[in-house]
Amino acid sequence: MRTQKEYLQALKDRLKAPSWYAVSKATGIHQQTFYQYVKGIRFMDDHACFVVADALNIQPAEVIAAVNLEREKDLKKKEYWETILKKFVSTAAALTLGAVVFIGIQPSESLASTTSDLTRYTLSHSVRLILNKLQACLWRIVRCAPVSPTTENRMAHA
Repeated sequence: MRTQKEYLQALKDRLKAPSWYAVSKATGIHQQTFYQYVKGIRFMDDHACFVVADALNIQPAEVIAAVNLEREKDLKKKEYWETILKKFVSTAAALTLGAVVFIGIQPSESLASTTSDLTRYTLSHSVRLILNKLQACLWRIVRCAPVSPTTENRMAHA
């Protein structure tokens, strides 16, 4: 599971930003506040979690849960956030795996043996971006799925 600093580093890498100042400008988060997030002096608020998640093309709940897990001092609450994060990550992994099986992306041994490390990394990164987009689409579909007629009937008779 990622920490706040790891999400911020991933954001800096995604933006190909030369400095934390550039990342703070790109996100619209005040420079001093952003620097405090990076140094661990302060934890991201929900708005910052949404901004980071949006830029990384991941679900905001993942970032919020990870930050709350890191911030929490109470052991029971910490365990709760850890459980939530594990469920979320396992659901995301299942959706991603389903998407891989559904669209039939398979690693090719001949490709791996003939390409450089950089090319393999770029290919891996591209596939990950595609899968993130697909996961986001699947998430929207699941959230917006219509209610089945049987459920509607039960609701009407209740």
